[in-house]
Amino acid sequence: MEIKTKDFGVLDIDEKEIIKFPQGLFAFEEFNNFVLIEMDGYKQKWLQSVEAEYPRFIVFDPADLLVDYHPQFPSEVLSSLGIPPVDKPRLYVLAVVPENIKDMTINLQSPIVVNQKKNIAAQVILETGNYPVRYRVFPKEKGGV
Repeated sequence: MEIKTKDFGVLDIDEKEIIKFPQGLFAFEEFNNFVLIEMDGYKQKWLQSVEAEYPRFIVFDPADLLVDYHPQFPSEVLSSLGIPPVDKPRLYVLAVVPENIKDMTINLQSPIVVNQKKNIAAQVILETGNYPVRYRVFPKEKGGV
């Protein structure tokens, strides 16, 4: 299947790789099918809509950036995605990339939870834990202008 992307032009994707978001993503509920695009040598990935060139998001596996990120999900969220409570779901966090990339942040309060076996996912607002919506990827430079 061919899809048009902003960053990579036209890509041929395997339909088995499509991740379905039954509820969509917050503020993008009308888009339900995405594909994860990975590039060798990059920690970030691109979550690209299959239905349109936009939206597309830059996402990170939080384990690549943080050692102590262990969000707790309500059992009904895991159940709705078919993830047994004993399994560890695959997580991604959305990035906000401003003009100056050094100011990039990730949203730790609303991660994306993926059942990789079924390729279904949901974005979840965490009710427990004290995770920031804007967590800086790069620390602020000390003494800088």
